[in-house]
Order: sequence, then C-alpha cells, then structure tokens
Amino acid sequence: LNDTSVYLSRREQEILALVVKGFTAKEIAFRLSRSKRTIENAIAKIKDKTNCASKYELIYKYGHQ
Repeated sequence: LNDTSVYLSRREQEILALVVKGFTAKEIAFRLSRSKRTIENAIAKIKDKTNCASKYELIYKYGHQ
C-alpha cells in the first residue's frame, strides 16, 4: 500500500487492504455496505492501476509491505 507510483483513492486503498487480508468481494461488500458488483468493479480498477493480472498478484505485491 506504500507504492507511491500508483494513486489509489482512500476507498481503493481500503478495499486493497481487505483483499490482501484474504477477504472475498462478497465479504468486502458486506463490510463496506456496498454491492458485490461495486466491489468487483473496484478490484478490477485497482488491478488495472497496479498492473496486476489477478487478485493473487495484488496479494503478492502488496501483502508484503
């Protein structure tokens, strides 16, 4: 989450932190009172911004910081 070359909104940072902790889109949606589809779209946008092809790559790249 400390990668300064990528700008993520506060909400995207919050979602990424939950993804890294292993939460599913459904669990994140429930926690943040959003729809599962909204969270899936946010995760797709985060993957695009961070050049990660999968959720697992996000976890690998940002889970060790």
